[in-house]
Amino acid sequence: MRPAYRRRGAYYFITRRCTQRKFLLLSGKLTDALVTYALANAAKRTHMQILGFCVMSNHYHLVCYDPHGNVSKFAHHFNLFVARSCNAAYGRAENFWASDGMCIVELVSRQDVVDKLAYTLANPVAAGLVGRASAWFGVSSWRAMVDDAAIETARPRVFYRKSAPALASVRMSVPPGMGPRAAFVADVVAAVRAIEQRCDVTRQQHKTL
Repeated sequence: MRPAYRRRGAYYFITRRCTQRKFLLLSGKLTDALVTYALANAAKRTHMQILGFCVMSNHYHLVCYDPHGNVSKFAHHFNLFVARSCNAAYGRAENFWASDGMCIVELVSRQDVVDKLAYTLANPVAAGLVGRASAWFGVSSWRAMVDDAAIETARPRVFYRKSAPALASVRMSVPPGMGPRAAFVADVVAAVRAIEQRCDVTRQQHKTL
């Protein structure tokens, strides 16, 4: 892995935290819709291909493929509309994101992509919030990845004008260089299971102390 320098045909791992680590992304029907809608529209606008993501209560992780060198535009659009729509929905007027900015790292190898996708999807498990990635109740691409299905959300009832798309969707991509979809997904699932098993061992060790 290496720091991102925004080139075409690259894979990226993106992370951003809420200001003061506040739970501004806490899962709920409206918040989940606002985040998913912003992600779908940002990806469509910048032709970004989303490999996977997970939204925690105070930060998100996302893995994407950038065929046109638009990662900066994509991240700006996504972060901007999450912040503006969530602030509008909850009557906030303060900074939404942490002042230290976001982290964008280029993923050089296929193994880098698999590892960061597993890290992303298993983040709730590592945080001790759920026992399995599939059990996470917040926004996550786990089920869409496993089922090869799109994540769809209707236009949220706040912030967006009626001229905005009535329905937005995100489909998990497997871009060039990752090999057959089935093999790639199997590798990601296996990596997630390995993280889950390590967390199981850690929890059992803590119980015996």
